[in-house]
This record gives sequence, structure tokens and C-alpha cells, in this order.
Amino acid sequence: MTQKPQENGKSAGGAFWLTLFVIALVFYFMNESKKSASSRREDSISKRQTDTPGTPPADIAPRKFSDSAGSSTALHIPFSRPVESAAVNDLLIDPSGTLWAATEAGITSIRNDLVTHYRLAEGTFPFPQAQCLAHDGQRLWVGTLFGLCVFNENRRFVRAEASAGLPSQMIWDLTSDGKTLWAGTQNGAAFLDQDDNFVVIDSASTNSGLRQDWCQRVFRVENWFVVAHDSGISLWNTGFPAANPEWWKNIDHARAGLTRPVTDFAFDGKQLWLSTPRGVLHLTTPVSRFFSDFVPNLVS
Repeated sequence: MTQKPQENGKSAGGAFWLTLFVIALVFYFMNESKKSASSRREDSISKRQTDTPGTPPADIAPRKFSDSAGSSTALHIPFSRPVESAAVNDLLIDPSGTLWAATEAGITSIRNDLVTHYRLAEGTFPFPQAQCLAHDGQRLWVGTLFGLCVFNENRRFVRAEASAGLPSQMIWDLTSDGKTLWAGTQNGAAFLDQDDNFVVIDSASTNSGLRQDWCQRVFRVENWFVVAHDSGISLWNTGFPAANPEWWKNIDHARAGLTRPVTDFAFDGKQLWLSTPRGVLHLTTPVSRFFSDFVPNLVS
């Protein structure tokens, strides 16, 4: 009689531990099942990213542009609408924010998305073509291959009275230093004096300081007037008379390895840069040393 209670106790204890073992086993398999499902989802995401390159994973920040071609999530940069015009020769933004374009058919202006065309056929422009633009702070000037015109106070383009004083009516370039208008023409350069009359600068008046009269590009930097022509580049120190060739510096295109034509000039605050059909060049001599230590070396 004394042995039975002991056997019943052992039987009850064994059942208790067996129940705990079964419960632990159930929780273990449930946990492993969750891990397996999570792993399958990660593998699936990784496979989709590998199979479809450029598709961003769900856990990274949204991107501005989609790398996948034709994606419905691609964003388009909101450029302004295209404006039809003839071939554009020059662009300028005046102090009021108006964009002006000199084209082979005249002038086109854009302000606050309002497009206006000025053309000879419509009687709003005096010439059939426009080549270059400049603004002197007060007036908009337009150079053409037929003469010079100005946008007057009545907001009309008229032939400039000063145009007759230019060495040629074929005007290739205009620039302004904020005080003076400068022009490059087929037969020399010129600047507008205080009486609105042009002072001509050519090879004759400068005693060959200006080496060639076909002035294709003109530029002002500090106290220097820079001209690009078929023989290279000529630079005049405007603090001295242009008639004295000693105040001119010249760069011969053949010796300097200059590709013609020079299409534009720029100044970075220290050196003069120029663009050509074969790349960009700059003068090794800083502008501040043009007068004292000028070396006509160009670096590509």
C-alpha cells in the first residue's frame, strides 16, 4: 500500500514534464516557421531587385528620377515650352529680365512666358537678320549684317543714327562695359563716344597695332579691349592712345597654335579664356600682368 502513492507521483511528474516538452517543441517549430517565411520574403525581394535593375527597394528613400526606362514613376524636368524661331545667333537677358534672341529672321523676346517676334516682314524690325546683342544699362543694341539698330523709348526697333559712323555695316559682335558700346565689324572695330558717335579702330588708325580688320569677336576686361580676328588676337590698353602700337599686345594664331575662329571670350577674375572649334584655351599671363609681363602663350 505504501508503494502505490509513490508510483502515482512519478507518473504525474513524468506527464507534467512531457507536457512542457511538447509545448516548447510547438513554440520552437512556430518560431522557425516565421523565420523561414521572413527569409523567403527577403530572398524574393532580393531576386526582384536583381532581375529588374534600377527598381528601388521598398525600404530606401524615394528617388527623384527613375533609372528604369519607361517607368511610370519617372519625373520630367519642367523646362519651358519650346519656342520656334529661326537660327539663333546671340542671346541676352536685359536688366528687366527679358530674354532677347538675335536670329536669322530678326529678334525674338520672351518675358513672363510672353513671346514676341520682331521681323522685317511685319514692319517691327528694320533689317532681315540679327547677328548680335548688347545692353549698355539703358538701351538694347542689335548688330546685324546690314547695320546697327536700337530699341528706343517707344519700344520700337529703329536703325541707329550712329550706324553710319561704323567702319562697316556688317557687324559681327557687340559688347558693353556698362559705359561704352563696342562693335566688331568686317572692316575694323569702333566704340561709341559721349556724343553717340563711333570712334573707329582699324589697322590704319592704330599703325598696325590691330593686326587685322575683320573683327569677329570683341571683349572688354578691366582696362583692355580684346579683339579676335583672322590673324589671331589683338589687345589694346585703353588707358593710352590706340594710334600708338606700343600699347597693343598681339597673339599670332600660327605661333600660339590658336584654332580659328575664336567663338567667345570669358574672364574668371584672373585669366582670359577663349573658346574655339577645337576646345577651350586660356592665356597663361594673368590679365593684371598684360602691361608689364605679357607672354602670348595659350594653354588648351
